[in-house]
Amino acid sequence: MIRNIVIGVLAIGVIGLSVFAYNSNKEKENFLTSVENNYQRAFHELTYHMDLLHDHIGTSLAMNSKDSLSPQFVEIWKVTSEAKGNVSQLPLDLVPVHDTEQFLHEVGNFTYETSIRDLDDDPLNKEEIQTLEDLYEQSAEVKDNLRKMQHVTLNDGLKWVEIDQLLADGSEEEHEIIDGFKAVDEHIAKFSEQKNPLLQSVKNEENKYGLLKEKKESKESIEKKVRQLFSIEEDQPLTVTKSEQDASIQTYSFTSELDDLYMYVEMTENGGYPLSLLIDRDVNDATISLYDGQIKAEKFLEDFDFETMDLYETQQFQDVGLYKFVHVQDDVRIFPDTVSVKVALDDGEIIGLQAYDYVRNHHDRNIEKPKLSKKEAEKKIHENIQIEEDNLAIVENDRGDEILAYEFIGTMNNDTYRVFIDAKTGAEEKIEKLSNKEMNFDMMG
Repeated sequence: MIRNIVIGVLAIGVIGLSVFAYNSNKEKENFLTSVENNYQRAFHELTYHMDLLHDHIGTSLAMNSKDSLSPQFVEIWKVTSEAKGNVSQLPLDLVPVHDTEQFLHEVGNFTYETSIRDLDDDPLNKEEIQTLEDLYEQSAEVKDNLRKMQHVTLNDGLKWVEIDQLLADGSEEEHEIIDGFKAVDEHIAKFSEQKNPLLQSVKNEENKYGLLKEKKESKESIEKKVRQLFSIEEDQPLTVTKSEQDASIQTYSFTSELDDLYMYVEMTENGGYPLSLLIDRDVNDATISLYDGQIKAEKFLEDFDFETMDLYETQQFQDVGLYKFVHVQDDVRIFPDTVSVKVALDDGEIIGLQAYDYVRNHHDRNIEKPKLSKKEAEKKIHENIQIEEDNLAIVENDRGDEILAYEFIGTMNNDTYRVFIDAKTGAEEKIEKLSNKEMNFDMMG
């Protein structure tokens, strides 16, 4: 009788463990499927936008009037912006796309600059027409290479997540996706060596990745930092992956799986700054407030030496708090230097981080005094908006230039808006409609 009971208990235990293992594997599969779908969507949209870009540039070469050319150049600029967005969603530490990004930026800059001038008084000259022809030829090469990659990935069922796994296993096996992007990037690099002098970047790249000028840290010291900050025991294995040598940022990626938890952390080799963090686990019912989660997020940023960060947006999704911080210098909010932090409100654990913008853009800026007073800038705001908060801010305009602006947050008809007014010209640079979840007036005290 006792023997039968023991056998029954053991059988239930085995079934329970099997169900638990099945659910854990199912959650991991769902997570990887979601990541793969995002990569695939970004890649196929990039291919589509490169087709559009090539077509639009070709069409512009056949046009000869301001009424036709200016809108066409605006369309080209819009498509390059969308393509750059697609590139940014690819695993940049694994796929070499630096020159592709630069090419798209230069195309957007050239067409924007051309679209805003009076083409009747100042029509395209020979050099600019030659530039368009060069861009048309170059975009054709990129488009064709991406189409070839798309054909191979669809026919062979290639997956982006396989690249990460190959590097995590230390495999030197080649992968068609990496090879394809290397070919695209190398072709653009050759073009850039002989590029037209009219293709100049608006952004000052000299200050980019200034944080990465700090001393390199060893893999062991960065791993120690990761274990300390995320309370990972020494006996819990961490898979470490080094970025490719030609990556725009040299990083170490750490992954860990334990029971029903999956963790991914990407750290810079220089300075040991975190670029991204993802902890995939079940989040239970909230036991701490959104404000308590804010304190946890602020403490996390302090531990990583992020300088003088100010909370500017907060949202709650079920039992998770999302907090967006902006760097502050001389009482001016620096919006290119932003960090997003996710906090599980069941126990206050940091489960998400996105710090690419901060690491890429952060540096000391020479901030000029505004030419307009705050009252003068307020007059540019819609008269029905009730202003609740105002700040001076550095923002990027549509061309990628950093400008000084007044940031006004106000309400109208139960809706909340954030409006940026150029502190030099009075132009309305940006206006954003915020959800009620994004307001944080009650959390500032």
